Amino acid sequence: MEFTLDKFNGIIIDPEKNPHDADSFNAELSEITQFSKQNNKGIIWISLPISLSHLIPVATELGFVFHNCLEDEITLIHKSEIVEFVPFIPTHTLGAGALITNEHNQVLMIKEHGMTGYKLPGG
Repeated sequence: MEFTLDKFNGIIIDPEKNPHDADSFNAELSEITQFSKQNNKGIIWISLPISLSHLIPVATELGFVFHNCLEDEITLIHKSEIVEFVPFIPTHTLGAGALITNEHNQVLMIKEHGMTGYKLPGG
């Protein structure tokens, strides 16, 4: 398999170069995950077309999880311990926030379900 390093300290595996048999796929994906660990990379991205869906269990055994899918392919990721946030797509995430105060200079904060802290409202 071939891969490129992205500008966000990640690895993107070329979907056109995936082996079709499980043993070769396992060996090559294991090498990439080892390279990622040795070089402190954040996320490995791999997309599998539906014709290679038999390789999904091999990837999940190596620690990959589902990220997103289209009608004819699925994208899986392998996240290192240094990564807390994974964008929905492997390029960027956009958002907006607001600082809202009242006449007493109190700041509006929100606490989402399951969070231990507070944050500014946004989306």
